[in-house]
Amino acid sequence: MTVLLIPAKRLLCLLAQALCVVVVLSSCATISGRKEYTVSLKSMPEQATVNITDERGKTVFTGQTPTYANLPTSAGGYFQGKHYTATFTKDGFMPSSAYLQHEVSGLYVVGNALFGGVLGWLVADPISGGMWRLPTDVNVPLGTQQRTDTVITPQPTTSWGRFSLRTNIAFAGENVNSQVGAISDLMLYFEVAPRFAVGFGLESRTFQNFYSFTSSFPGTSPTAQRIPVVNLTTYLAGSFLYRFQDSPLASPYLSVTGGLGLGILTLPSSSWMGSGSVGYQWMISNFSVFVEGGYSYSQGQYLFNPTTFPTNPDTFRSSFLQARAGVNFFF
Repeated sequence: MTVLLIPAKRLLCLLAQALCVVVVLSSCATISGRKEYTVSLKSMPEQATVNITDERGKTVFTGQTPTYANLPTSAGGYFQGKHYTATFTKDGFMPSSAYLQHEVSGLYVVGNALFGGVLGWLVADPISGGMWRLPTDVNVPLGTQQRTDTVITPQPTTSWGRFSLRTNIAFAGENVNSQVGAISDLMLYFEVAPRFAVGFGLESRTFQNFYSFTSSFPGTSPTAQRIPVVNLTTYLAGSFLYRFQDSPLASPYLSVTGGLGLGILTLPSSSWMGSGSVGYQWMISNFSVFVEGGYSYSQGQYLFNPTTFPTNPDTFRSSFLQARAGVNFFF
C-alpha cells in the first residue's frame, strides 16, 4: 500500500489558496446579482426623520425625507438575505413604519443559468447576497389619528429573466422525423421602449432526424442509406417582444426569436432557427407566468461525414408547430 504524504509547506499553500477563493467569492462582485440597493425614502409630509434598522435591530441609517439609503442585501450568512424596518417620525404626526422585505432576484435564477452556473447558484450569490433584491421606492404617509405599519416588497420591473419549457410538432420537414423531447429557453429581457423589449439567451432543442448518404461498392449500383440521428442543439438566441397593452404585468404579446446553434449527441451539426409566437402573461405573487404558441423553422447541416464514402455534408430542415409555458422572474 502506498501512502501519499503532503509536505507541510505544500499543505499550507493549498489551504491559503482555498481561503483566498472563499474570500474572493464572498467579497467581490456577484456573478449575476447586486449586493446593494439604493432605496428612495419619502414621506407625506416631507422633512420627517427616518430611522432604518435591520433584522437584528441595529440602526443602519438615519436621515430626513426625502433622502436615499444604500442597503446591503446579505445578512452575513449562507442563503440569508437582509430585511429592514424604516420608521418615520415627525412632530404633530403619529409614527409610521415600513417593513422592507427581500425577495429572490430574477437575475439569480435565470442569469446564473446563462453565465454563473452552479458557482453562482450555490456559492457566489448566496454568500454575497446577490440572489436577493430589495424595494427601491418607499413612500409613507404620516397621519394624526393612528400609527400605520406597512409591508413593502420589491415591485416588478420592466426587465426580467424568463425560463420556459416547450414542445414542438414537426411538419413539412426534410430529414426530420419527430420531436423527441421538450425544448427549454433561458432568456434575459430588457424593455427599451414602452411595450417593446429585447432579449438574449440560450434555447435548446432535441429532435430526431435522419442522416442520408449513398454508399457504393465496385461493380455495384449506389445504394441510398438513412440512419436515425438524435440531435441536441443549443442556440445563442436573440428575441424581440411587443406587448399589446401598457401593463407589463398582464398582457397579450408577440415575440420573434432567431439564433445560431451547434448540435451534439449522435452527430455534430450546425444550424440556425427562427420562430414567431403569440402569448399571454399575467402576474402571480412576485413573478409572472405565460403561455404561448406559434411557428418555428430550423435548418442546418452536419459538420462532417461519418461514413467511409465521402459525400457532401448532409442538410436537414423542418417546420414546427410549437407550444410553450414558463415563468418570468423580475430583476
